[in-house]
Amino acid sequence: MATIIAKTNFGRHNTIYHRYWKWIFTFVSIHYFVICQPNSRHDPFDWVIFRKPGAIRSFTEGFSYIYIGTESAGIYRYSIYGHRFEVPITRAQGLSSNEITAIHFDKRTGTLWAATDESLDYTYTREGNWSSKRLDNYNLLSGVKIEQLGSSKNYLWALAGTLYLKLDRLSGIFLGSMPFPDEMEINWSSGPIRYAEGVDDLLMEYTVMDGWLLNLDTFISPFGKTVRATTIYKSSTNALWVGSDSGIIFQGDPYMKSFYPLTYGLANTDVQAMTYEFPSWLGGRTHPGDPGAVTLVDPERGYFTWFEGETAINVDQLEVFGNCSVENEVWFGGQNAIYVYNQKDDFWRTLDAARGLPIGRIKALEPDTHFVWVASAYEIKKINIKTKRSEASTLSGSLQNNFIHDIALINNKLWVSTEYMLLCYDIDSETLLPFRHVGNVDAINDRLEPMTRFFALHADETKLYAGTNQGIIAYNNVNSSWEVIAEPTIYNNDFVKELNVYKKQLFIITERGLTRMHMKKQFQRQYNYPFIGIVNDLYVTRDRLWLATDNGLIQFSWKKDL
Repeated sequence: MATIIAKTNFGRHNTIYHRYWKWIFTFVSIHYFVICQPNSRHDPFDWVIFRKPGAIRSFTEGFSYIYIGTESAGIYRYSIYGHRFEVPITRAQGLSSNEITAIHFDKRTGTLWAATDESLDYTYTREGNWSSKRLDNYNLLSGVKIEQLGSSKNYLWALAGTLYLKLDRLSGIFLGSMPFPDEMEINWSSGPIRYAEGVDDLLMEYTVMDGWLLNLDTFISPFGKTVRATTIYKSSTNALWVGSDSGIIFQGDPYMKSFYPLTYGLANTDVQAMTYEFPSWLGGRTHPGDPGAVTLVDPERGYFTWFEGETAINVDQLEVFGNCSVENEVWFGGQNAIYVYNQKDDFWRTLDAARGLPIGRIKALEPDTHFVWVASAYEIKKINIKTKRSEASTLSGSLQNNFIHDIALINNKLWVSTEYMLLCYDIDSETLLPFRHVGNVDAINDRLEPMTRFFALHADETKLYAGTNQGIIAYNNVNSSWEVIAEPTIYNNDFVKELNVYKKQLFIITERGLTRMHMKKQFQRQYNYPFIGIVNDLYVTRDRLWLATDNGLIQFSWKKDL
């Protein structure tokens, strides 16, 4: 009897033990799943990230798309029937990483698989709802990544280093590893080009359009830049897809035996500035030795054109911290220099210190009729648009030893935000006044004394908005009066990096992220998702918010979140 009781208790203990660990496993899995996904109130593509692709790693064919795995921009999607790129899949849709090492679409189950530098991710919807299994679960040596994915009738297969991993095709559970697969009929997606056979002979049958040349597995651009093929794939229609180490994709027509170069994504991921229109000019920060690049983008039309510093004449290093459009020219503020691109003549020129530019990073440019007002951290200069030379102004000598945060131009008044002052410079009369002496300050009179710090500025047709340690204040240029727009508690009294206003909506960027506030209702919402990164600039349209960040250009369908 004792033995029977002991067995009964042991079975009951096992049941409780099993339920306990099942609950723990479910909790951890769901918790990790939630971390990987954007907020549940958003649809999969309410947030979209555009980045520099890096090398193209893998191609696979789905029901409607050619899926393209990139080194640093997630998964590109090329519509088979629409013949255009659709918005990419990145961390904003729930991928664990934007660095894709292999990709595969299993047509039997409708599952899209993506191997990243950290994990193996999969989704049944091919958009969001991603699940993830870390590479630690697959007994791989340190530094070994999955380089190619494929599927058979029964299993998912992964090539990692010298081993083939046998996985469950529905959940990715590890079933074993072997030097060679124990199945013959495996449908492989593309991997590194070294695994493909007869590539040189195949490519030699093709020519490249748009001025490109082809030498074995190397493509040569019209400017003489060489890019190497990294992966190759033949679709069900016999179209060839070749990825390169520069991120350029070559689409091969099997009938004309011609390759067509396709460019998608940004030339630089660390975006510092953008022009407030579309197509928009984007520029950003580079690392030492990188000649830099800018991108002309219109994401709604899938239009991305790269202008690279190494192929631009008269440009040293195309590093950008601010920009503006002036008639048919685009001015890019760099380090002790301005790069001017004439769109009509397709011509670059560099303006340097010899023309009287401010010293340091040129981070703000405001054009008026005849001049561009240019600001670095400690100087503001006015540059003649025609002569491209600095001209004297009383403003330059008045700001010595003041750290300049931002400038904004409205109705021939240049507003200057410094660390401890907000100043108004009248361009016509060349007078400089503290903001307290401009207009009626009765509505903010109780805040003037403790208002000791000033941050970002934003100007529209009728108002100037300024971030301060006492809230967001606004100057109405029509009735010459000041008002408080938002209390400092809205943004935790943090340093306000950027401001933008669209009708009744106020968008505030701080180090903690993005805050959207309805100025009349005082309703606010915070957006601090990890994939956003550090925001450097923003632009608001009727239904889109565009963020220039160190993680790329981010598009948010903000009206769907009202």
